[in-house]
Amino acid sequence: MSLLLKRAWLSVSRRIGKSVVLLLIMTVIFTALVAEASVRSSMQALRESVSRGVPAGFVVRSGSGELSLADAQSVSGVQGVTGHNYVRGLTATPSDLKLVEMPASGVELSGDVAPEAGVTGVTRSDLIHGFAAKQYTLVEGRHIAEGDQNSAIMHQELAAKNGLKVGDRVTLNRDGKSVTVTIVGLFTGTSGKASLPSEMAENTFYTDLASSGELAAGQGLTEAQYLVSSADELGAAIARAKGLSLPWDNLQVEDNAKTFSGVLSGIATVEGLLNLMLAGVSLASVAILVFVLVFWVRGRVHEIGILLSVGTSKKRLLVQFLIELTLVALVAGGLAALASDQVSRMLGDLVVGQATGAEDGQSGVNVPPPNFAAASAFDFGRAWLLGYAVVLLSAVVAMIPMLRLKPKQILSKMS
Repeated sequence: MSLLLKRAWLSVSRRIGKSVVLLLIMTVIFTALVAEASVRSSMQALRESVSRGVPAGFVVRSGSGELSLADAQSVSGVQGVTGHNYVRGLTATPSDLKLVEMPASGVELSGDVAPEAGVTGVTRSDLIHGFAAKQYTLVEGRHIAEGDQNSAIMHQELAAKNGLKVGDRVTLNRDGKSVTVTIVGLFTGTSGKASLPSEMAENTFYTDLASSGELAAGQGLTEAQYLVSSADELGAAIARAKGLSLPWDNLQVEDNAKTFSGVLSGIATVEGLLNLMLAGVSLASVAILVFVLVFWVRGRVHEIGILLSVGTSKKRLLVQFLIELTLVALVAGGLAALASDQVSRMLGDLVVGQATGAEDGQSGVNVPPPNFAAASAFDFGRAWLLGYAVVLLSAVVAMIPMLRLKPKQILSKMS
């Protein structure tokens, strides 16, 4: 084996020009495969992140009027429901606060009308759609939690505009009623198009449910959100809820599956493009390498004929050629590892841009772009093995016609 390795090394080192050509071709192939593996892993991580960050659940709201608290609580006891978030939305006027101004396209209020802020009473603010969809981010303090009293989180821009910070207190007023809440957290982010100041995320307060109840005319809810243990349990949980004796003719039920279907569809499209790319790269690589290696073998007719004539078996010749290609492939793999970081980013931006363009803005989900970093050791190893398999297959295909000839036939080609 040492003799074969020595011959292989001498052959590679003495044929610098041809070895460099093979090295460049293999480097391109390996880099493409490593980049594909890196992007695939990044998209899988993004899929898992979306699935983990958005628990399966459903929303119950009244088709007309408000949802009663008693009805909402009865659904919370349904088998399969693991958590809930009761929501009450209204507007109020904050005392001594200047709201964030509307964009020029917004509705212009008359001078004698005090602008109102949005107030959303919740059981848990982290389950609000804006936070679950990554449109909002808590940057300071904590979320509203079940059991809180006289607590609120507000937008960082509104707080900065009025010199407020976590721990300060704000009074909200509505129809002669008022409630004073303590700021427990600040968030950032923007909502969709707003036509009134109260519809802007910057002018919205998320309070505990009891505080919003002190401002409301009644104790009804805008909606109730429910979590289930897994997406597989979602349909069964909704069916059990609809089995309760509630006024379902006036209630609407909506699961959150379609909320993130756009993002997941985009990820699936990217994965489909990667599958096509993998197949295309593999087939193109085999074709190119076979073409190059055919000339590589033909250029060594003299060497092959002499070795066969002195008793070297075809098997040993084939092994020597494969060792030569393995040496080149090892160097190509190292170069591919160095180039994979930048190539992965370029490839990721390309396929994600093509796949998600049609989904942009349809899901209402602001998911951060995946991080297309260098491939992990596992991904690199898998990509290198696939590339090496392509090299071996191409080598065997290119060498079979020559190795099928008898030594005399090969020597006759030399003349």
